[in-house]
Amino acid sequence: MVRGFTGHHHSEATKLKLSLARRGCHNSPLTEFKRGQVSGPNNPFYGKHHSEKTRMRWSKIRRGRRCPQISKTRKRLFAEGKLIHPWKGKHLTENIKTKIGKANEGKIPWNKGKNGIYSKVTLEKIREARLNRIFPVKDTDIEILMQDELRRRGVNFERHTPICGICQPDIIFPERRIAVFCDGDYWHGLPEVQAKDRRQEKALRQRGWNVLRFWEHEINSDAQTYVDQIQKALGREGKR
Repeated sequence: MVRGFTGHHHSEATKLKLSLARRGCHNSPLTEFKRGQVSGPNNPFYGKHHSEKTRMRWSKIRRGRRCPQISKTRKRLFAEGKLIHPWKGKHLTENIKTKIGKANEGKIPWNKGKNGIYSKVTLEKIREARLNRIFPVKDTDIEILMQDELRRRGVNFERHTPICGICQPDIIFPERRIAVFCDGDYWHGLPEVQAKDRRQEKALRQRGWNVLRFWEHEINSDAQTYVDQIQKALGREGKR
């Protein structure tokens, strides 16, 4: 049987309208039931993984492909503010963040320990681009507490400036070569993150930087005491 739309294609404008019309729609109970019949262990592909060879082959096939026009249109509309992302302005709760962190514990990134995936030039570009990004995008509550107290005392400082090609301290005094880190109790309490922090701290000290670290619970209990320690360090460095 020949269908009336055989060989026809929707225009990009129509595809976008259909996509917008479907937003917020939900499947019927019957559809959800059918999907449940082939989800989890019922799915023939459940628990199976593609080989590394297959993944590399797909990666080569997709290399150089251009973004579909509808995706370009959506990106343009988002940039112009005519479309608003459903997650815009929303933030994960601390409880959800903790659950995600625990769920990812022990998981190994797909590219960890693998060599030859990126060229040396690409690796250098990735490292440089990542170093110049500000993490996090917004200052945390404990960083703001420390910054406000420093401003109240008339102490000038910089925030999240990359130094020595190593890291971005939360508060920096470049002339005195003092780097201050305000560490969240959960994230910086993870063993792998603590190991990374120790490596960064060692590298900075070897380059002549004075490193100060304060925990979240310490700052929340008495930020003034730890700003006092910063001022003492600034005084000592100024006398050298």
